[in-house]
Amino acid sequence: MITVEQIKQDLQTAAFVDRMMPKIRPPKASGWQFEIIYSQQEMELMERKPPKL
Repeated sequence: MITVEQIKQDLQTAAFVDRMMPKIRPPKASGWQFEIIYSQQEMELMERKPPKL
């Protein structure tokens, strides 16, 4: 059976490990951009004007 003290110890261990982990950094990709390629159907839908109500 798990006791409250075991849970406290596990949480303290998890907090310690979390503090020791390195910070998460986004990948460096300056100047790199996606090239968006639209299908014919997407281009036709973008060209349509919304209906007037």
